[in-house]
Amino acid sequence: MSTRRVWFITGASSGFGLSLTTYALEQGDIVIATVRKPETLKHLVQTWSEGQLLILKLDVSNLDDIKDAFRTAEIRFGRIDVVYNNAGVSVMGELESTPEEEARKMFEVNFWGAINVAREAIRFFRDVNNPQGGRLWSVTSGAGLLSIPAFGYYCASKFAHEGAISTLATEIDPKWNIKITLLEYGTFRTRATSSESMVDSLPHPAYADPSTPSSQTRAWVKGDTYIGDADKAVRMLYSKLLTDPNPPLRLPLGHDIIPRLLDQWKNNIQDLERRASWSDGLVTDGRSW
Repeated sequence: MSTRRVWFITGASSGFGLSLTTYALEQGDIVIATVRKPETLKHLVQTWSEGQLLILKLDVSNLDDIKDAFRTAEIRFGRIDVVYNNAGVSVMGELESTPEEEARKMFEVNFWGAINVAREAIRFFRDVNNPQGGRLWSVTSGAGLLSIPAFGYYCASKFAHEGAISTLATEIDPKWNIKITLLEYGTFRTRATSSESMVDSLPHPAYADPSTPSSQTRAWVKGDTYIGDADKAVRMLYSKLLTDPNPPLRLPLGHDIIPRLLDQWKNNIQDLERRASWSDGLVTDGRSW
């Protein structure tokens, strides 16, 4: 049996998706690269054969597209070893300024799209792969753990993604041999803040002062402050996470996000410990409703 892994990667046109697609191909693996516009990957077709690279048109907000892509993968390769659930978009804007239509469109991709890909991945690992098993790497963000001014709806979409996938991890039967990891990236140099990937809502007048947290976030986003290298991260994931027999459910990545998470978790623990006694006595007295 071939030792080459088969990857199913969403959002493969840029950023982490493209980095992982390229690196997995270089390692001799098979990649099913899914994108909304297949022509964006025409440069890869010139290098890699059809037996190693399959490019599929996939809009993750379209459930039929998702099912068709997994069906094609089954026909072509018969198995999938790793699903990199990566497609996503963002909206920058205060909760008061972001058009609801834009926020809902983002949820169709970041939440419903990601969850529907995850559901198909689990089904495939359990019902198609022989033997059963596979790895689901679901990309959320540090914004799925931290609250970021001017990105309220984006954070909400990633928090929801985190909640659903972490619950899914508790529902699957261990004997299916399916490993799930949520990848929570900090700031890396990708196309995430470009006009193709991010909607920039006009600031609400009440938040326009440069001293407000949302204004500071906007200035930071537009600055050259992205220190993470996606290619290096992908190589680390391939060498360490892929071979980890007991991978973590959550994996925050990036030197900018780790200190912020540690501070938040410490503060949360302190708050909980200070007020734990407030729950004392909050039990029923035995009377029925």
